[in-house]
Amino acid sequence: MTTQTQRTPGPYEVRPYNDNFAIVRTTGRAGHVATVITEDDATFIVTACNAHDELVAALTLACGVLQQHRDGECGQADLDDLALRLDAALAKVTP
Repeated sequence: MTTQTQRTPGPYEVRPYNDNFAIVRTTGRAGHVATVITEDDATFIVTACNAHDELVAALTLACGVLQQHRDGECGQADLDDLALRLDAALAKVTP
């Protein structure tokens, strides 16, 4: 028997919590997910988690486009679409 764990779905945000910072889920069954000592660390975690799905989707697309390129089936429209998706995903995690 395999046990599979699942992450708590987001989105998340950072809120002050006692002398620390809380990472909280903001939709659905909203609530406290974790406590982090510094605001910078909490913000980094929240940014990464909130962008995770889009980053995975962009990387998956990139792998597909690269395979198309290897197979000689990649057109300019494929590259343009990939560039837009990668830019959008990266914009979520870069200042």
